[in-house]
Amino acid sequence: MVMIEAVGYFVLILSLLGAGYLLFFRKRQRLTFFEVALFALIILAAITLILSPRVSELEVFKVARLKLQEVKSDAHAIREVRKELEGTSKRVASIEQAAMDRLNKIEVVQRDAEAKLAELDELSSFNMLLTKASNDDRKSVEELFMITSKSDHKFYAIARDALETIRGDVARANIFGEKFPWKEGKSLAGIPYNQLDAVYNQQIVRFRLSLLNEIWSSPHYSKYEKLDFLSRVIRNSNSTRELERACQIMDDEAKINRNFLGSKEYLIWWDQHKEQYKKAVDEKDNP
Repeated sequence: MVMIEAVGYFVLILSLLGAGYLLFFRKRQRLTFFEVALFALIILAAITLILSPRVSELEVFKVARLKLQEVKSDAHAIREVRKELEGTSKRVASIEQAAMDRLNKIEVVQRDAEAKLAELDELSSFNMLLTKASNDDRKSVEELFMITSKSDHKFYAIARDALETIRGDVARANIFGEKFPWKEGKSLAGIPYNQLDAVYNQQIVRFRLSLLNEIWSSPHYSKYEKLDFLSRVIRNSNSTRELERACQIMDDEAKINRNFLGSKEYLIWWDQHKEQYKKAVDEKDNP
């Protein structure tokens, strides 16, 4: 830019010197039209060269001002976009918080529902246990007995009362028995001891009770054999009534005075005394 301006001044000075020379040192004082036009063009060109940097500077300034305005406009637009984004972010955060609150409420309701379902399931299972225990199921009765050993159990009182009712029902069922329905000409006399279990297990519980009485009073089996048979009934029976009858009969010898809930005590007693009864049988058979 500086070089162009310097050239412009140089050309202007030369043109002025040339014009002065022609005016003052040439014999013919007047300039021709061509000379005037030429010097005018040269001077105009020189002025253009001198002013061009200024014009360029003005253009640059104008462009810079326009760019500055664009930058300001862009900055304003960016601020507006930022405000909009911040507003959107707040709305999203609000929606997200509302969703989280809703989800927490749903989770609370779900946990409450699961707790209620678990409680209903537990109650249903206990009611099923009561039903099975009341229908002569030994395993269910033993489960009730286990509950009554835990005073802090939620069903302790119900289990205790149910167990007392079952005890009474079982005791009454064993007071009145009926005779075993033997077919004509059949009796224990025709059943060897090694076949007794098979015959007994074929019977329904109702007839097993009377058959137990007949086996105990039968002279066809030794006391050792009858007690050993009773121990197998006590160990394997699934019926509370059958278990109670077997314990009652064995108590004639054991003198433990327990009901079906003390069945394990009768098995322990037999394990401790069976050799004594077996020895008595051997001594009788081999005096």
